[in-house]
Amino acid sequence: MRTGFQLVKTRQLSDKVRISEIETQLGFSLPPLYKLFIENFETGKDSFVNDVFFNTKRNENYLLNAPLYEPLKDNEKWFLSVSYFDDISKVVNDWKSYLCYEKEWLEYRFLRIADIGQGGGLFVSTKDEYLDEIYQVIWDGEEPYLKVADNIFELVKGFVMPDLTGMIADNYQTSQLYKNYGEDFWRVREKL
Repeated sequence: MRTGFQLVKTRQLSDKVRISEIETQLGFSLPPLYKLFIENFETGKDSFVNDVFFNTKRNENYLLNAPLYEPLKDNEKWFLSVSYFDDISKVVNDWKSYLCYEKEWLEYRFLRIADIGQGGGLFVSTKDEYLDEIYQVIWDGEEPYLKVADNIFELVKGFVMPDLTGMIADNYQTSQLYKNYGEDFWRVREKL
């Protein structure tokens, strides 16, 4: 089972993030630990080291699993699975186009940084007294805000990638998965 920083991809040295330009576009400073994270680790839909399989029924690749946040895994009320960290350009565009008008920004100074597969996401606080804290926000939830980590590095340290067993998308079984030599994705062997 992979855990923590084994699950995130490091950014290429040639792939520089221009923090000062981003902060100028936003009109405020990014939290320091979040800034350090985006300078050193990949963001976007490929930010995690994920296994994918080619779904022949739909003719596209699917993620086999997503990292779970271990400290919340046994909590009956809260569950956190992270799809990906938002690319910094998406963070900026989403904030400029609509998030700057939302309650999360106006009242709490939260900036959305990750997708969790449902309405809301993971947000980092830009408020001085809560700077760098990570919150899970579920827009349709009874209790929409939950602090999950003191900072993004603590969040990543808590990630686990569960081992695959049993059923995956479209009623395929993990026992049907195979890889051809040289491929970096799984294929599904149809049942006979």
